[in-house]
Amino acid sequence: EFQKQGETALDLQNATIGQSLFLSSVKIFGETDLNGLKTGGQLSCTGAEFQNKGGTALNLQDADIGQSLFLSSAKISGETDLNGLKTGG
Repeated sequence: EFQKQGETALDLQNATIGQSLFLSSVKIFGETDLNGLKTGGQLSCTGAEFQNKGGTALNLQDADIGQSLFLSSAKISGETDLNGLKTGG
């Protein structure tokens, strides 16, 4: 659980991950910044909770996910930015 309501709680901006990234069932209160993230595998956010009321909760702008993006059963309270997102799956 990450808590920084109104601020960036998880910053993986421009990170490169060779395989998959699993954020399943995580709870993040504040912005999750994945802007420019590159993964060689999948990004799984199944059952995750992203909250940043009045701001961006999940930023996947310009992210490049090598395989599939999973957001099933995810709860997002706040803005979600998927501008420029690319997925291979």
